[in-house]
Amino acid sequence: MGDLASADVLWSGLDEQCYDTVSWPGGPSGPTLWTWKLVLVMADRRPMGALEGDVLDVLWRADGPVTPADVRVALDTDLAYTTVMTILSRLWQKGLAARTKQGRAFAYEAVVSESDLAASRMRDALAGTSDRTATMSRFVDGLDKREAAALRALLDEAGG
Repeated sequence: MGDLASADVLWSGLDEQCYDTVSWPGGPSGPTLWTWKLVLVMADRRPMGALEGDVLDVLWRADGPVTPADVRVALDTDLAYTTVMTILSRLWQKGLAARTKQGRAFAYEAVVSESDLAASRMRDALAGTSDRTATMSRFVDGLDKREAAALRALLDEAGG
């Protein structure tokens, strides 16, 4: 490894992101050079679960089962075929996709709709809170007028 005098590092906070330059006169002290290199690499990574979401979007838009090669083309990225295959396998293991043998590969299709998955995740998030009423109140406070009216109509329709 060569000498590294300074590096631009992306520090992420809850509400802001800022760039900072870290300098080491005569070399790093404190965290190892490897740790700082890891920080630099991690700044360019996708958020956790983003790739699964992108692959699910392809499955939802598809007219039928698609192969990993089809998904790779639809994503229009430089992802390796094996990476796409791994993500599809994980979606199948989680019960979010079905697969059928097509030649030497599997073809995949979504088994839940986008709205069903979102509703399930909302229920899971609500179940993980200690005060469900306060959580629902905060959710409703964040709705715009059109969304609130749609929610009110759905509750009226359900008899609630």
